Amino acid sequence: MDRVDELQKLMEETASGLSAMEKQHQGNWAGWIIYLLEALDETASNSGSKNDYEFTLAGLQDSIATRLTNGHW
Repeated sequence: MDRVDELQKLMEETASGLSAMEKQHQGNWAGWIIYLLEALDETASNSGSKNDYEFTLAGLQDSIATRLTNGHW
């Protein structure tokens, strides 16, 4: 399993865990996503890849807008 596969598996497990917490009223998955984005923002700022990060955020914004418009990813 390569690094991308490992990261994808970890993200899927994390998403499942956050979803389960939300169903039990023990968590706020949106807050965790914001926490992740803040950490990525700081990492990008410190590594000099801020433009790439902002491009990624713009793509994420487009994906969320499409989800809200179409009702699916």
